[in-house]
Order: sequence, then C-alpha cells, then structure tokens
Amino acid sequence: MIRRLAGALLLTLAGAPSPTVLMIQRPRSMRHFPGVWSFPGGLVEASDRGGREWVSPADTGTSLCLSTESYLHRWDLSAPPIHAWLPPDDPGAVETAARAAWREVQEELGPDISSVVAEERRMRYLGRLSPPPSVEFGFDTRFFALAVRPFRIVPEPAEVAQACWLRVSAVLEGGLEMAKPTQYVLERLEDCLRSQKA
Repeated sequence: MIRRLAGALLLTLAGAPSPTVLMIQRPRSMRHFPGVWSFPGGLVEASDRGGREWVSPADTGTSLCLSTESYLHRWDLSAPPIHAWLPPDDPGAVETAARAAWREVQEELGPDISSVVAEERRMRYLGRLSPPPSVEFGFDTRFFALAVRPFRIVPEPAEVAQACWLRVSAVLEGGLEMAKPTQYVLERLEDCLRSQKA
C-alpha cells in the first residue's frame, strides 16, 4: 500500500455564533476527488520540510479528537486492528504536514489570509486519518484547525471551483458532495472546538 503525507487546514470563523468553517469545492477536472467539497490542503512538498513552527510540541502528544481508529470504526468495521498496520504518529510529520496545509491554503485561497492570523498564533492539531490496508493508494492526512477573521478569498481556478464559509450544522444536513473523511471530520468538529476552549 502507498500512503502519501498530506495536511488539511480547517479555517474556522472567529466569533461566529455557531461553528463555521471555510470549505472549497474541487474542480471537476482534478484527478483525485473531482467536484467534492473539502478543506484546503494538500500533499507535502520538499519546501515543507523546514520553516516556521506551526504546532506546539505539546499539542502532538495530547488526546486528539480525530483518529484513524474511530474513523474506521465509523466507516469500515472490517479493517484490521490499527496497531498492526499504522505506525505511531510522528511529531516531525505533524509539523511538516502543518506547513504543507498552510502553504496550500495560501496557494488555493490567496495570500490575504496571512493578514488575519497573528504571528504568535499556532494551529491546533486535531488528529490523523489514514485509509486501511485494503486501500492500495491513499493519503495519510493530518488535520489542523485555526480560527481567523474574514478575509478576501482569491480562489486559484486550477485548484478551487468555489470557496465559501459554511455552518457545520447546515453542511451535515446534506446536499454537498463530500468524501467520507470530510464528513467524519465535520461530525467531530464541534466536539473538537469545544475541547479546544476547555
């Protein structure tokens, strides 16, 4: 099985009365998940191996609200025990994925996002999702959250068909085409944000 390291960033709207997240629709021309709604992010590139530290080292060792084990329990009861095939999470991989997620957000939505994130802010590491061994090719994705103020979105047409702020509850009511990992993350997001404030 082939797993490629990736990072996804859930941009949440600071001060919103209910959890609100920025979602993008992928162009129909894309090779992977064409036309689906997802979170900004993408594969790790060589340039993501060094640079600004986005995740506090303490965050990588805490109890995470997203896990491959709970995801597979939700969607694939036939998957073998996770300890048999998924290596332990690596803080270095988490940080690299965070840098990839941040780079991808700027590439997909425009550089103006930098102006709504204070320099001292760090992403919250939510957890990791990886497909089971029965899936030949997939993405070993680390998910992060970052609260921001509204900003001018400049979608990159080759990567983003449309982007908009959506209430999580409205998205879960149906109507948007999403991959199963995206749906799982949205189902868990309110609990994730609540634990962040605790």
